[in-house]
Amino acid sequence: MPNCHVCNSPSFDEVLSTDDGRLGLNRCGACGFVYLSSWEESLANAEQLYDYYAHLTDEDLAERHSPENRARQQALLQKLSSYTTGRRLLDVGCGDGQLLQTATEAGWDAVGIDLSESAVNLCRRRGLDASNTDFFDRSLDARRFDVIVMSELIEHVPAPQRFLSRAESLLEPGGVLYLTTPNFGSLARRMLGESWSVIHPEHIGYFERSTLKDMVCRETGLRA
Repeated sequence: MPNCHVCNSPSFDEVLSTDDGRLGLNRCGACGFVYLSSWEESLANAEQLYDYYAHLTDEDLAERHSPENRARQQALLQKLSSYTTGRRLLDVGCGDGQLLQTATEAGWDAVGIDLSESAVNLCRRRGLDASNTDFFDRSLDARRFDVIVMSELIEHVPAPQRFLSRAESLLEPGGVLYLTTPNFGSLARRMLGESWSVIHPEHIGYFERSTLKDMVCRETGLRA
């Protein structure tokens, strides 16, 4: 059984498991973080788990990039722009480029990175600035961003505290980190239990409001 991928403690309590017994969640006995019991296996099979972009067509993208999604993203960008005067944006794990496209059309200097080659190819096909650059690659060190977006990303990565610290180092003073992740403490999760659709081999970490806020405040100088 792998240790907690936040603090490396071997101590844990089982929180729940899926009906078929294939997936289980543990709560670390040291730091309280909830993690997938088979997270090392998931990382080893990451290439297969994230190969869904390769099969998308232009028609699929048109459906995914719906007017409703675009309107929500426009509202988000408008809100983010109220916190910072600059308009340099980095989308970490940009996927097929929905936010990148909306931001670029709105006049942002928007850059995306994603480890999925097929995702980056979808972005570039539409003229978006995207690459397979790793978030920790030194080539990013010379750049600073006013907004860094991590949308539904941090639940996929080991040592999430490193991603928070890295984001802080790439932000301009007064910059904003916009981060979303499923809430393990949500009413939906508590009602659905092991049937909660978020429990998936792709998701190796499960945050509650308190654990995410505590991690941000403990690992960075950002205000949550």
